[in-house]
Amino acid sequence: MPVEMARADFGKVFNELCHLVALSRTSKIPQVVESLVQRALVYGTPPDAYDAQTISRWVAKQYGAAIPASEVEFALDGLVRAGAASRPAGHFLLTESRKAGVQRVVEKARELETRVRAEWLSELHDREIASRVEHERLWACLRAYMLRVLRRHGALAAHVLNPSVPTESGVAGDLNTFLAEAGSESGIHSSEAGGVRQAVNLFFEEPSGDRTAYIAQHLDAAFTFFALSEPDSTAAYLRGQMQPLDVLVDTNFVLDLLFGGEDDHIAVELVSFVRDNKLPIRLLYHERTRRELSATLSAIGANLRRRHWSQSLSRAHLREHRGGGVLRKYHELNAKCPTDPDVFMGRYENHLTEELRTFGIEACVPSDREPEADERRHLLVAEYQAFVKEHRPDKEKRYETADHDIAVWLAVQERRRKGATSTLESGALFLSNDQFFRFFDDKVLRGLHSVTVVLPRTLLQVLRPFATPSGDYDRRFVKAFAAAEFRTAHSDYEKTTAELMSHLAAFGDLPEETAVKVLGDELLRTRLEKVRGTDDAGKLVRDKVIDLNASLVAERDASRELLSAEESEATDLRRHVKLAFRTSRRRFSASGSGGRCR
Repeated sequence: MPVEMARADFGKVFNELCHLVALSRTSKIPQVVESLVQRALVYGTPPDAYDAQTISRWVAKQYGAAIPASEVEFALDGLVRAGAASRPAGHFLLTESRKAGVQRVVEKARELETRVRAEWLSELHDREIASRVEHERLWACLRAYMLRVLRRHGALAAHVLNPSVPTESGVAGDLNTFLAEAGSESGIHSSEAGGVRQAVNLFFEEPSGDRTAYIAQHLDAAFTFFALSEPDSTAAYLRGQMQPLDVLVDTNFVLDLLFGGEDDHIAVELVSFVRDNKLPIRLLYHERTRRELSATLSAIGANLRRRHWSQSLSRAHLREHRGGGVLRKYHELNAKCPTDPDVFMGRYENHLTEELRTFGIEACVPSDREPEADERRHLLVAEYQAFVKEHRPDKEKRYETADHDIAVWLAVQERRRKGATSTLESGALFLSNDQFFRFFDDKVLRGLHSVTVVLPRTLLQVLRPFATPSGDYDRRFVKAFAAAEFRTAHSDYEKTTAELMSHLAAFGDLPEETAVKVLGDELLRTRLEKVRGTDDAGKLVRDKVIDLNASLVAERDASRELLSAEESEATDLRRHVKLAFRTSRRRFSASGSGGRCR
């Protein structure tokens, strides 16, 4: 399928995607083709044109799926043999019962969308997020945002199967850009960005059963759309058994495993998926990755040990910061019980190999041919850094980090089967959260070979056909997907949080409410991101705490004055009540005694 067609048709058919039979739910491409053929027979051209060629053209126009007429003919013959269709005068017609069945599937999907929309908008109303008028625009914005995210996700997953599938060029598909574009397209002003982000996050956080089904259908259908652009390779993937695969994990993936929060567990979900479905996948770590992990943990430990972390500050962090990370995990423990950073970090710094083994990740045995320090590696590192400078000049890549990434990439190449075009058939891949390195692999390193660097959520999508679905299978998949998507947009946010927490710790036992207000100040974060790591950062935080304290003192003094005035008023009121009571009592007594005298 041409790149232009993929882009145009995906947007056009987005509203219909949930009506398709998705590859990862059927595991059989003939069922996907049959589903498309049946839709053509119900909603397509007039009955006298229902032949394989016409249906093939209708599917291509409607869905951008290049289904050969021979496969359409095969699906039509199967429907006739099953008694679901007839062939009068050489043209195919569905039986009335089968046609009604197709219409029911479509109607159920539309009813699901109606329920999901109503449920979400009701939640927005209950939480007072935007107004009723804005809700209509927010739904349009959400749909436009999902279109962009799912298009990228589906393309990346299909690209793993077949490198010729276009991946929607762009460095990382920045989610903030997606959201801004969707808002602008839906008539939402940039000043409303905060409310839009809050509304969209709400849609993906802890979705209901209906919402989970809705998101999962669209995730799978997006993958189906792009995979069908090359039906031959997709069919081979679905019919064949999975070949043994060595997966070398990146440092960032391991950190997610060790410190991911309950809302950010794509790494844990993927490891569990491989284990529970007994897939022929070996999870391995390179020696360079182990060394990088050790250095990273030592640096994190040094930062933690540099400050005394009060329990009130830890509680404030948990109230304002979601997700995972070392800092989050430490503060979860410290908030419950004072925790020495030495004790907390010792488990990971001193027993890293054992920790990795609990997840089934073993050390990979170096290949005799592995080019650990040759000229090619140095040249590739230089090329990578030049690529970073050209495409992402505002974010440098440290030489040590680039050298690690290239060394592991070369180690993966040594383990690959020559001539393999699909990543799943290559024998080895590099699993990483680094979207920019994935982009560099695809645009520069890959050449004519299959993809080497794969994102965790992409691999999870591609492996779905090999699963034995459980009751909460879709729920866990959707939660893992959504968390991974949103975490990408907040990587800088987490670094800023870590620095902000460090500055707050310098104040000693800072009141929890003060810390919460500082951590929740978005304007302060925006300013801090620009001066992170400088003396100006510390001054910004100190000034904010001083201003807050002054404000709190003023509020306290005003409250005391108000309380004093209220107490004075209450005292006067009590005095008047007592006086009135005494006067009334004297009058009553005088009245009573006068009566007795007479």
